[in-house]
Amino acid sequence: MAILVGPRCSIRRQPDLVADGEDHEALMGDVFFMEFHVRDAILDYWLEDDSPIRLRDVNTIGSIRRRLFVVRRDHLLGSQSLAFEHVSLLLFLMRVPSIFHASFVQEIRSGAFLLANETTNIDRRIIPMVVDIDLWIMGNEEEEEEEEDEDDQDEILAEVMRSSLNDVIDLSVPATRASIEALEKIKFEDGNSTDKCMICLEEFATESEVSRMPCSHVYHEDCIIEWLERSHMCPLCRFKMPAISS
Repeated sequence: MAILVGPRCSIRRQPDLVADGEDHEALMGDVFFMEFHVRDAILDYWLEDDSPIRLRDVNTIGSIRRRLFVVRRDHLLGSQSLAFEHVSLLLFLMRVPSIFHASFVQEIRSGAFLLANETTNIDRRIIPMVVDIDLWIMGNEEEEEEEEDEDDQDEILAEVMRSSLNDVIDLSVPATRASIEALEKIKFEDGNSTDKCMICLEEFATESEVSRMPCSHVYHEDCIIEWLERSHMCPLCRFKMPAISS
């Protein structure tokens, strides 16, 4: 069975992205032109005869997904929870599994801060950036028929696409006020399964009060309330809280 491993997210400059947009800076305000490049790939490992070295081969599944988004500067450089809300949606649209969103949002936000503070960008209204994401799927070590490999890869991609589409549809529906107020309050203790809030990525203080979702994930109270007022789904596992009906 193939599993998703070793994801990578990196940020780089891309001046060419604004070649057609410079004349519209006054209309657009302070924004990032953010182009995502997402690659799905199979990692296969094997040992050569009489060799202790384990070799690796990377086979890209399908074409690299590319898409350009315009993101308001204050949405990305403001509060961590606001950045998480906006960038997480973009990651869903790019079919990036939700388990990686918290760390990727932090990488993207940190890279955006660095670009915004570069001397050449201080007075610019539009700052271009490229987000490169590699999603590596561990293949089987045993040799398999090429046709079977292709079927497995297609099945993996189809499942990722179905899951991402369902999450995007549900993401913007707020949780009910009653369900938010009913969140369990507990004291954080060392030794818990996580030591930080995965919305703001700040560590929990020992003995501090945190809010626990029914799925058992814990967050700072202010962070999770702000999140649930926009989306009824847990930021980590997409557990669905009671939602406000449209």
